[in-house]
Amino acid sequence: MWSSKASPKPIDGSSSRIQTRDNPLRTYELFWQSADRSVALVLAFIEATFVWQGLRSHSPMITLSIFSLAFAILLAALIFRAEKREARPPSVDGIIGLCVTFAAPALYKRNEFVIDNDVASMIYSLSILFYFMITLWGYISLKKSVAILPGNRPVIASGPYKIVRHPIYSAFFHISTCNLAFSPSLRNLLATILFGVGLVLRARNEERILVASPRYKELQALVPAQFSTLLFSLPAVVTISLLSALQFS
Repeated sequence: MWSSKASPKPIDGSSSRIQTRDNPLRTYELFWQSADRSVALVLAFIEATFVWQGLRSHSPMITLSIFSLAFAILLAALIFRAEKREARPPSVDGIIGLCVTFAAPALYKRNEFVIDNDVASMIYSLSILFYFMITLWGYISLKKSVAILPGNRPVIASGPYKIVRHPIYSAFFHISTCNLAFSPSLRNLLATILFGVGLVLRARNEERILVASPRYKELQALVPAQFSTLLFSLPAVVTISLLSALQFS
């Protein structure tokens, strides 16, 4: 989840335009300028709905829902602080990836499996916390370049971006694999695969924009890993191994 800096002339040769008095933006272009903020508000509204439903039904997952709502509100706050994106939509594969990554989690269904092993339960909780912290670290490192949709923003080479080029996507996918191990089923496997494909499409769209920047090419050489390293994957691997052993024992 890298970014490269916005400029009047887009680096990838697209037809992006900058609003001026003599060159006003059309309606759809104005929408894409505020698309990140619109999506962030929709996400916060969805999470608020889940919390409301959980409170009414006394769901045991209410704590996780409240945490997800707090995270969505924080993301919205960071995006509203960020600079507006360029007035252009992402590519077709970028839009598909975006839709898939938001739709796939809706397919996920938690089974009635309860971790009765204290060590496994602790490791699962710590793994999820680890990846949430990586996600938060990534968003903070982006500073005013935080975005949901790709765009020409400054290249980021600090924080977790010194380890992998897409740490936020990596953290999201590792969380999904841990949850799959917690509630294994064909439906959840399909949701996890679709989610991973969506993240890959989004990352490919971003890299296609960023690779035009010499700065990003240097970072590709310095940080060859797109999504995973031993540091990023070890908590998930340990969690999946333990939960799988408990599930099928």
